[in-house]
Amino acid sequence: MGPCFELVELEEDNDLRDLVASWNFSTSREFQKFILDSFAAPVHHPSSSSSGSFFVLAVFRRFTFRLTESSVSLALHACLGGSPAGFHVSFL
Repeated sequence: MGPCFELVELEEDNDLRDLVASWNFSTSREFQKFILDSFAAPVHHPSSSSSGSFFVLAVFRRFTFRLTESSVSLALHACLGGSPAGFHVSFL
C-alpha cells in the first residue's frame, strides 16, 4: 500500500512517486501512533528548522533504489512516520 496522503516531495518528483508507489507505509503510521501514545504531551519538532534536533547515521549497504536526499527522507518516513522534510537528510 502506497502513501494515502499527498506529499509535496511526490508532487515535485515523478521518479520518487513511482519509487514509493509500492511501499507499505502502515508500519510507519503504527510506529508514529505508538510514540505519540507513549508520551503524555504531544511530540513536535518543527520540520523547517534543524535547531534542537539530533543526528542519526543511517548506513545503506544494499539498496534497490537510487539513494538521494529525497529518497532517503521518504524511506525514513516509510519506517518512522513524521514528515520527510523533517529528517533533514544529508550525505557524509
